[in-house]
Amino acid sequence: MNYYAALDVSLRSVNICVIDEQGKICAETKLDSEVEDIVTYLNDLDLNIVSVGLEAGTLTQYLTYGLQAAGYEAVCMEARQVKAALSAMRNKTDKKDARGIAQILRSGWYSRVHVKSIKTLDCFRQWVPPVCVTRGAGNMGAIQLAAINEHDK
Repeated sequence: MNYYAALDVSLRSVNICVIDEQGKICAETKLDSEVEDIVTYLNDLDLNIVSVGLEAGTLTQYLTYGLQAAGYEAVCMEARQVKAALSAMRNKTDKKDARGIAQILRSGWYSRVHVKSIKTLDCFRQWVPPVCVTRGAGNMGAIQLAAINEHDK
């Protein structure tokens, strides 16, 4: 049987929900936002996880390439589309968001987002001050502002 894992990601933690082909929840947990912790958890489940879905966001690149390096198919979903699908839920929590993302992944009703390569990020770092390209900066406006401020010096 095939299984689908979904991550509801915040800067410090990740809620994970794993469902089967019929949509039944098989496992749920909350972990730190570290690839090693997530991969260890998924490997320990010993399930045939066909894909791991996450909403596009601040840690997308870090998690996507980390999961791919561990042998998982990481699917980055368009954030506005996921938000619209999850907005129908009554009591919105991170745990329920992970469940909703898992169902979206299972159904295939999502738009996949291209995740830029690490090489692209390295090129980006050449002209943006390092303080802005850290885990958690995540605000493109702040990055652009920092680049402008650095240019004006």
